[in-house]
Order: sequence, then C-alpha cells, then structure tokens
Amino acid sequence: MSKMSGPVQYWTFWGQKVAAPSAEMSKLRAAMMEKVLTWQEKRQIPGLTLGFAQQRSALLVAGDSGIKARVKACGTRDQHGNRSECGVVFCPRCLMLRRKEQTAENYRLFAGQDNSHLVLMTVLVRVISDLNDARPLQDKFELKARNAIMARRKKDPRWNNVMIKGYWEFDHLWGSDELGRNAKIALPLLGLPTFTFDESHWLLHFHAIVALGDISIDEFKSAMKRKNAAHPYQVDVQPFKTERDVKWNIRRITRYAMKFRIEDDYKRAGPFDPNYVFDMNTSNQRKWWPKEAVRLLVTHLSQPLHGYRSLQFWIGPKGTTKSKIGADKTQKASSNKGKMASALVPAKENQKVR
Repeated sequence: MSKMSGPVQYWTFWGQKVAAPSAEMSKLRAAMMEKVLTWQEKRQIPGLTLGFAQQRSALLVAGDSGIKARVKACGTRDQHGNRSECGVVFCPRCLMLRRKEQTAENYRLFAGQDNSHLVLMTVLVRVISDLNDARPLQDKFELKARNAIMARRKKDPRWNNVMIKGYWEFDHLWGSDELGRNAKIALPLLGLPTFTFDESHWLLHFHAIVALGDISIDEFKSAMKRKNAAHPYQVDVQPFKTERDVKWNIRRITRYAMKFRIEDDYKRAGPFDPNYVFDMNTSNQRKWWPKEAVRLLVTHLSQPLHGYRSLQFWIGPKGTTKSKIGADKTQKASSNKGKMASALVPAKENQKVR
C-alpha cells in the first residue's frame, strides 16, 4: 500500500464503520487548504475539509435510499458538463453553495447600512415533536411578524425602512438536563416536556439580520415580543460588532444562521475558518444526533416545496420588492461602464451602419 494511501482509518456513525481518508491524505488536504489554495480557489471547492467530508458520510449512513442516491450524485457532471446539485439541506457541497449565494444577496440587500443600524435577532418559536407541525408554525410566525411591522408603519413612518432576512433552524432536544439556565426557563414554556422518555423533540427557531432604520433596538424588540413571542428569553436582539467591518458581520451572521448541523456541540468546520484544525483521532467523538432523528429531519426538509427556500423569509421596506433593492445602483454602474466603453471607441467605429 502506498504511503499516500496509508493504513485504513474509519469513522464510526451509530455503530457502523465507514472508511475515512488516510492520515497522509488528511495531511495533504490540510496543507493544501492552508498553503496552496487561494481564497478564490477554496470558494470553488465546497466541502473540501475533512469535517464536511465526515458530515457527508454521516448523512449517507442516516439517510434513506432516495437521500443517499441524491447525495452521491451531487457534483457529478451531466452530458453538457454542468455539475449537479442534490439540494439536500445538510449536504456540505450544497450548503456551501447556498451560503455563497445568500451572502452575496445579503451584501446587496443591506448595502449602504452601517453597523449602528443592523442587529442579529434570534427568536425561539416552539418545541415540537412532530416535524409536520413546523411549516404551519413558520408561516404563522412570519405572518404575525409582518403584520406587527405593517401595523406600526400605519402610525409611524420610521418603520417603513425596517428589513428582516431570517433563516429557520431545527435543534434536536432530548431533555433539559444539559440546557443552560435561560433555556431551562424558556423551553418548557414553549412546549418542552419535563420528561421526554428518549423521545426526540425539535426547537424551531430562527436567526435574522435586521436593518432598524431609525427604530431603536428596544422599540423593535418590544414589537417582536408582544403577541408574537411574549415568553422570557424568547427574543434576543444583539447589535452588530462595531469594531468589525459591516460586510464581515453580514458574512459571519449569514454563515452562522445557515450552519445546518446534525450534531450537538457544533463547531464550524468550514474552509473559511482560519482557526479550524481537523484531528482524525478526535473526530469520532463528535456528538451526532440519533440516527433516526437525522433521518426524520433530512426526509422532512427534502419534501417538495421544502428545502433551502422554505428555511428563509424576508420582510422588506415598504413598497419595495427584494429584487429592486440595490438594482438601481447595479444598473447605474452598468450604464456608466457602457458609456465609458462607448467613449473609448473611435468615432467612425461608433457610428451606425446605414
């Protein structure tokens, strides 16, 4: 066996062994990430890290036959040379591609905003045991939040420029033993039973980037709490870090909101994290959710009309659609480029042919 292949190593998922990359290959990939590949090249290789490779392997073990087939085919080329996307929410490749798209969109939506007018909002909506209850709860809360803002816009024009870009997330819960103090107060009020008897429960919640405009944090938080989320610790609103560049904050929060984990004690394992080091010897200590819980959630989010699109929502400024925000600047920039290019063309070449 070659040195590059090395001795066979294994990951263990729910008692099942799966072949993992050799130690030599792991070192090579880590070195490439650190010293060889540029930032632009890393962006073109979603899921290159071993941490993401391990999540993909866990997904293949837990998923049903349909999910496995989709994930295995992800990234393959069709007859036209285009790479396929499986669209499975926890697939590392699709996850990285969607993060890239959403980060670019959020740059556009919140362009011109500074840190003093942007906040991160987290709302705990409900603890559920049946994933079929999730979509109605999501729709209901989004409508209540939209109505709360619209009602204030009728009385106070300062609310006209408030914008919310939210991302839904599911956390798996066994019980309250390992929860923090605030969670132990909040979650029973949101439906977490005192005794779960090893039954899976899900905390349905979301993270959102919010542009406040001229509204204060206290005003916004009060509007979101009232009838929408009146329980203690249900709504948390944190200002952006002022010592950081606003685009850095938007990028960080977008990735945080789109982590799509299937484990407890989650640690980001992406190629964009400069402090990330993968240790094969400790990788098998990752606290994956129960196999059946992973299968249920992946299956739920792979239904028609579900997936990535169902896990985000948008409340824009009054009278403006998402597609129009930032479009004027883009069109103006394109127009200016066209005028400059036209000015550089010699007069005879620039004349119309009759």
